[in-house]
Amino acid sequence: MSSRSDKERKLKHNVEVNTERAYREEMKKRGGGSNSKVKDHFRKGFEESARRIDKTKLHEVWND
Repeated sequence: MSSRSDKERKLKHNVEVNTERAYREEMKKRGGGSNSKVKDHFRKGFEESARRIDKTKLHEVWND
């Protein structure tokens, strides 16, 4: 059975992976370069989603 800290660590990892994926895709559309504001925008959205999961669904998502 996974501990809560393991589950939180997994959520944080997923936020970072999804942020990076969305950021790279957006930069590809825009034609390269780098923009930390765009990356922060994506991260904020994924963090909000992770907080909602943590508050309301964490026990359902990993109900081992």
